[in-house]
Order: sequence, then C-alpha cells, then structure tokens
Amino acid sequence: MMRCSPCESLKYARIRALATAPTNWQKSYIIVYKLFAGRNSRNFGKNMSIPPEIAWLVPVVLPFIIGLLVGAIIKKTFKVLILITALIILLVATGIISLTFRGLFAEAMNFLPKLYNAGYGILNVLPYSSIAFLIGLALGLWFTR
Repeated sequence: MMRCSPCESLKYARIRALATAPTNWQKSYIIVYKLFAGRNSRNFGKNMSIPPEIAWLVPVVLPFIIGLLVGAIIKKTFKVLILITALIILLVATGIISLTFRGLFAEAMNFLPKLYNAGYGILNVLPYSSIAFLIGLALGLWFTR
C-alpha cells in the first residue's frame, strides 16, 4: 500500500473541503441554527416569540413598508417607460426607425404573454388586500420623486 505524503493528503483534503463547502445561504442558515436552535444554545427547546407589546406592529408595518417600496418602484418604472416611449416616437418621427402596426402587434404577441406570466407570480406574493399595503402604495406613488 502506497502512502501519500502529508502535503498531498492536505491538498486532497482542501479539494474535498471545497467540493463540499456550503454556499453563503447555507452558512447563514447554519449560523442562525446554531444561535437559536442548536443543542448548545440557550434558546434550545424554547419558542422564540416577539414581545406582545410590539407584536401587533409586525402585520401593520411590514405591508406598509412593502407598499411604499412597490409604489416607488412603480412610479420610477412608469417614468422610464414614458421616456422610452418619447424616444421611440421621436425616432419614428425623424425616420430613423420605422414601425408598422403589424410588426408591432406581432412583437407584442410574443412578448406580452411572457411578461404576464412573470408578473402573475409576483401578484400572489404581495399583500394587496391589506389596507396598510394600499396606504403605503399610495404614499409611495405620491411622494417619491
């Protein structure tokens, strides 16, 4: 039986460690697990809970903040779409590009179903039935620049 030198075994140990190394989200999960649920942690076997004095804030504030962010994103996206539309109209008016209704319709029929399918999944994630979300959305649309 042939034995490897210590340098070779260290080299193979590093390769094996790199091949089985956890990704970043796995590392963060392991750290959180060790802190809050590991057998050696002081919280092992206990239910983690938010203090009742502030527990009512979570279902109110979180949808509100999500609404603010979604409102700001929608407003910025709308501004960019208006600028792109104005640029396309300018390019068509000067004759740099030519658009036909048939070509535009064909491209829209190729692109819009993909856009709808991508957006439909996001619709189920947003808390759009919450009044706090709707207020945050309105404020995000109104006050962002």
